[in-house]
Amino acid sequence: MEPEVSMGKKFLEPFRAVFDAKAACLYDAGSGELHLVGDSLKDLEGHTREAYIAGHDADDVASGISVRCLRAAGRTTGAIGFEGLAHPEPEAGALTALAATLLERTRAFRRASYAAATAQTESYRSAILDALAHEFKNPLATILAAAGGLREAGPLRPEQEEMAEMVETEAAQLGYLTSRLLRVARLDREEVKPRLELIDMMSLVSRTIQAYSRQSSDRQVSLVQGCESAEVVADPELLRLAVSQLVDNACKYSHPDSPVVLSIERQPHSIAVRVSNRGRSIPPHEKDQIFERFQRGDEARQLVPGSGLGLYVARKIAIAHGGSLDLETDKAPEEGATFRLTIPTPEGEFEHVAAAV
Repeated sequence: MEPEVSMGKKFLEPFRAVFDAKAACLYDAGSGELHLVGDSLKDLEGHTREAYIAGHDADDVASGISVRCLRAAGRTTGAIGFEGLAHPEPEAGALTALAATLLERTRAFRRASYAAATAQTESYRSAILDALAHEFKNPLATILAAAGGLREAGPLRPEQEEMAEMVETEAAQLGYLTSRLLRVARLDREEVKPRLELIDMMSLVSRTIQAYSRQSSDRQVSLVQGCESAEVVADPELLRLAVSQLVDNACKYSHPDSPVVLSIERQPHSIAVRVSNRGRSIPPHEKDQIFERFQRGDEARQLVPGSGLGLYVARKIAIAHGGSLDLETDKAPEEGATFRLTIPTPEGEFEHVAAAV
């Protein structure tokens, strides 16, 4: 009854040996695997599989085969078969009850082991993230200080001035990317708690576009204003991270020199930001999975580096603000993809609270 025993011959051997059966066979519906111990002369494997498919116990007196379905919590979890039992009727039933119990204990042990391993992995990842933050930030600060020192050391030639400015710009950009990576990773394992204030979505999106226009010179990032005012109550840092993630994805998964268009529209109780690109479309079977943790499409995984956390965290941020993040599905495959981020307007939030009261 030790739960760490793996499914297979070690699991089955006591059933065969103690009761002196010629063979024993187990079909595990969870893994789809079929295990056999002993020497079967009457195709015990085939009988066991067929009994599970039919969902009924089976006895073949002529061949000495007894097969019983394994059930737990009202569902069939597999089947176990015996060949050559001395007393098939009493022994098969008792052994089946024992096997079903052991099977469930083994699965529960595996689930608990997986949960413990996951918790330990999260702990290690937290320590690694903190170490990375320290290891990256200190050299970057040194590089920026050294570049500033070069400027103060004396007059620089134009080409030297250009190189010093390039060092400062790229080091600052690397610092920004490092901070963003660490923030996304931490938000993945924490509850998002926004610090709300009144902000202008138009201004926030405009600054994001300016940043990406400098970074992605081979993409045409533009803004279409569909309203005059776009004030929302939100955490500016978190909202900037969510919008940045959407723009970053649109740039990464579009063709060079293709447009990436952001539009801002006022809806009855919210502000909607749409981010559209022209490029690789998302296959239909992946559209329901792209917001899941660590989920990346097959093609995306091969062509573009990434963690599979960006959209997951962006949606967490939207939901924490009482909004939503969705993929619009009414576009043709060749038109790329459009993501819609909605954040409630101040009057929309007030109406929501009043209705709840």
